[in-house]
Amino acid sequence: MRQLLKITLLSILIFPFISCSSTSQSVKDESYRIDYYSGGGVTGIESGLTIFSGGQVIFWNKLLNKSRQTTDSLKLSNEQIMKIDSIIKCPELFTYSHKYSGNYTTHLVIIKDIQLNQISFNGAEIPAEMPDSIKDLISEIKSLFKIRAHK
Repeated sequence: MRQLLKITLLSILIFPFISCSSTSQSVKDESYRIDYYSGGGVTGIESGLTIFSGGQVIFWNKLLNKSRQTTDSLKLSNEQIMKIDSIIKCPELFTYSHKYSGNYTTHLVIIKDIQLNQISFNGAEIPAEMPDSIKDLISEIKSLFKIRAHK
């Protein structure tokens, strides 16, 4: 019984330092996901893209009451990843709030670790008070649509 108690106590003390697996790659400090899409109108169709922190970009369409359907994908260059990584660190991305409820609405959803911000606006007229960091992110995102068009 005493031996079992010692083993249990020792196990509890060293458990936090034992890893179940190892990895040869370094783990990215921050993970994020960015959804940018527009939709509404008569048809209710949404189309947009999702950017993942690893640099994967998925373009998609969503019909009313259906799941998103992937239409294309691409991998960001290291330069593009670094630019988005630097923008995603700006605190305004999670403090700025804007809700637009027009017939055709553009949405920017940013998820970083446990932070979440959902911004909606008229895509044809970006709000003047919108912080530069968000405008820069939207500009980067729009450049991805141009890259896709030239693929």
